Amino acid sequence: MILIAFKTIFSKENKKMIFAITLIIVVFALYIFYLKLGVVKLLLHPGFYFLIIWAFSIASEWLYYSLGIAIVIDKYYIDELNIYAAYTSICFLLCLLMDKKNRCSLGEVKSFKIFHSYNLFLFLTVLSFIGLVIRFVSMGASFNMGVNRANVFLYNMNSTSNFLGSLLGFFNFILLIYSGFLFVSKILKLRTVKFGNFVIILPLIFGVLEGVLIGGRNPVIIAIKYFFIGMSFALLGLKTNKQTLVKLYKFVFVIFVSFAVFSSIVGEQRNQTFGDESRVKKLDNKLLLMTSGISNYLSSHYWGYQLRRIDYVDENNLLYGAATFYGLLDVKVPFSSRLGINDDLNIWNNFTSYTPKELYFDLQYEGYYTTNSIYLSLMKDYGKIGMFFVIFIMVFITHRCFNYVVNYRGRNVSHLFVYLMFFTYWGSSNFDSTMNSNVYMSFLIPLLLYDVIKKFFKPSYPLFISNKN
Repeated sequence: MILIAFKTIFSKENKKMIFAITLIIVVFALYIFYLKLGVVKLLLHPGFYFLIIWAFSIASEWLYYSLGIAIVIDKYYIDELNIYAAYTSICFLLCLLMDKKNRCSLGEVKSFKIFHSYNLFLFLTVLSFIGLVIRFVSMGASFNMGVNRANVFLYNMNSTSNFLGSLLGFFNFILLIYSGFLFVSKILKLRTVKFGNFVIILPLIFGVLEGVLIGGRNPVIIAIKYFFIGMSFALLGLKTNKQTLVKLYKFVFVIFVSFAVFSSIVGEQRNQTFGDESRVKKLDNKLLLMTSGISNYLSSHYWGYQLRRIDYVDENNLLYGAATFYGLLDVKVPFSSRLGINDDLNIWNNFTSYTPKELYFDLQYEGYYTTNSIYLSLMKDYGKIGMFFVIFIMVFITHRCFNYVVNYRGRNVSHLFVYLMFFTYWGSSNFDSTMNSNVYMSFLIPLLLYDVIKKFFKPSYPLFISNKN
């Protein structure tokens, strides 16, 4: 009924109107988020990352559509995707407006004892660096991201060297949060930090190098998002004056511009190798060309959605969660494949033969390599109508997780598991469902191990004393 109503209001002669109204809804929700939360808590809310990604995504695809260079297979599917994005934005907005408990008292120092040791930060940084070097060498990577991207499809991901490199990078997402916390604490002089800025931002640099390694942008944007979480943690509960906020705005702006430049470089080098981003060559405006890397990156899922909407979704055979939440019940013994243990406890196997490989890795599919957004898995599970209800429930749970994290005063980082799971889900919503891979290996096990490891490192409590602003 909802889809029929939207389709009736927006006829095929008014495709651009749907883009306009969807973008207005997303930007309006983003503005209300800023007013209600402020920049500090804004950087912590998963909804913010959903809204900012889709604001740029919708604007980019609208631009390409208006210029006649968008890849259009079925216009209805483009409208359908915009409707789901608009609806999700409204759900985030409603949850925010109905909630009166998302406040963190000013002047109350956020006692994040999960970031409690300088030596622990150095230890994790060294591990991450060694792991990155191993993977760079084993993959024969260069700084040509087009060539690196081509080599990814040929590289044996199950090799011992890749396994060892990935294992050493097990705590990278925690390290990035830690890095953001220390960086803001130092540049805003909120806490005593003995490291120089370069050492502190090494995890962020490693994230960029990870992007270079696979010839992609996603590792970089993921690193930035985790870094922003740490920045928010450093400021939660502290009084922030105008000067502090201006410094924060400047840094966020520098990060955004840097990512836009990196995206353009990736796009250019990959186009030289594959020619898969050739539509940007049709842009005749210098500013549009300069930002084409990020605009093409954020809008490519429109093409992927149209493709997989045809050959992936079967509304007559719904899976009721197997596609979207595959990773939640994909329970295996850690590293069982490397240890030669044939132990698969995957509960989904009792109900369905579905695996995420149905959505990826079929090299016979057109555009098998492109992104496609979270909405395809939701539709495969619940259908065009049922997914409206599921989206609202997921947004509601996400907002409750946000409130929990804002007011969390404990010392165990494992308490952030559910929050981080939804954070990555919405923060990468223009790609796919991050829950369709093993979330326990990705998040829970590293978080639990971190809580154990940090007990062996002496706390650096001066880190938490100052509250100058």
